[in-house]
Amino acid sequence: MATGANAQNLPPIRRGTSKNTALADPPRSMDDIAEGARKVLNHIENNGAEDRYVTGYIRAVRQYALNAQRGDGQGMAKVLEALTKINLDTDRLNQRIDTIEKTTTALSTTLSNPAANSAAAWRNFRAKEWQRDLATAAAPITRSGGTSSPGVPEIELREDREIIIKVGTNRESIRGLTPKDLVERTERQKVYNARQKNSTILAEQASFVAARKLPSGDVAMIANSAAGAEILRKHPAWLRAFGPGSVIQEPSWGVVTYHIPVKSMRLTLETMADVATELLRQNNWGEGSKIQYVGWLTRPGERAEGSILIEFTSPVAANRAISMGVVWGKQIHNASRFCREGRMKLCRKCQKPGHIQSHCSNAFKCGRCAGGHPTWECPSTKGQAIQIKCANCGEGHRPTSRECPVKITAMNEAKQALATCPTYHRVPLHFRVREAVKIVTATVRSDDTAGRGIEASIHAPETHTEDEEPHRIASRRWLT
Repeated sequence: MATGANAQNLPPIRRGTSKNTALADPPRSMDDIAEGARKVLNHIENNGAEDRYVTGYIRAVRQYALNAQRGDGQGMAKVLEALTKINLDTDRLNQRIDTIEKTTTALSTTLSNPAANSAAAWRNFRAKEWQRDLATAAAPITRSGGTSSPGVPEIELREDREIIIKVGTNRESIRGLTPKDLVERTERQKVYNARQKNSTILAEQASFVAARKLPSGDVAMIANSAAGAEILRKHPAWLRAFGPGSVIQEPSWGVVTYHIPVKSMRLTLETMADVATELLRQNNWGEGSKIQYVGWLTRPGERAEGSILIEFTSPVAANRAISMGVVWGKQIHNASRFCREGRMKLCRKCQKPGHIQSHCSNAFKCGRCAGGHPTWECPSTKGQAIQIKCANCGEGHRPTSRECPVKITAMNEAKQALATCPTYHRVPLHFRVREAVKIVTATVRSDDTAGRGIEASIHAPETHTEDEEPHRIASRRWLT
């Protein structure tokens, strides 16, 4: 039944009708239902007052009637599923409207008291509404029932729970440990630190459950939960288990910006921090946005324009850069998500695709003759005649040849990854919580500032202050 504003946008036959008014004959066939739904949709479109819940429901009813005429059982099942979903959405919408009406009434009652402070009343209302929404919020749809956090997909949990450690001088000894040894060793160090600090949170709410050695020699530690991983990042004393010089690799979210004039951006390792600062100054990607790295995606050479890679320390800032674009030199440039899987890598050590030389633990393979030696030690470099042979497929070409079937397969996989890459970066759980807290804190502060401003304006003249927070530029750390 349509109520409120929706009822005014429907034809007279669908509005509230008095008992004394004769109604039209009810539909007697699927043809009547389909024709009636079509007329209602035409009326809504002609009046220019479309409501997505109402029109969606009517379109689904019409499609159901048409499918029934054709005997399309599968189509009817899909439409019936859509109708059920719309009904559920409508119920939730009605509940939301009832809640808004009740809170509005309560707010009006509070504000009607002359002695009440308007800013304090509004702040109290917003805080209660936020708490009520959190209490009644539905859990996200679960795709896995075997995770430690209900309602969160397993693949997302693993990404949120993973902490990558850049191992220092003890890289060789760490490489010889098993995942079980790594977990037990790190847990002992964490428990020792928790006792020293008398930290209940670190001892009870955060722990390591798994470890994974990376080809680069670094280690990925998996925490018990996303919240636990965030606690462990904030209390990194357990890194002593990996030896001196070990640090937590700060994750980054890359954005590729196109058509940057090469002459306008003198980009080197020495000027990277200055360029990052200037990018943050010219763009509004949100308070606290930080750039970890900025550099050319590929060397521009003699070209007039090139693409740059900007790596942010927050996926929220990266997604804003994708949606808003990147301003540089009074010009706005398109940006897209950097897809790491979309770049074809070929190791110069073992000649296999999928990784680079610095991350390779395989034996050397020559890129000319496929012998068991580095390419720069090939006899051909000393003038000896050799037969060219691919180390991957064994044919008469080099591994870098476009005719190599192994390289062709790797290139096709990279193209497929680019084609299926999402538009935006996924925001991990702890970043979502952090952004929600920022929004609520900013709302409360703005309400409190508005209240103080009303009182101050009565007694003092208006003043203006400008605060500028400097942006810190982190050093570049590549993700493994």
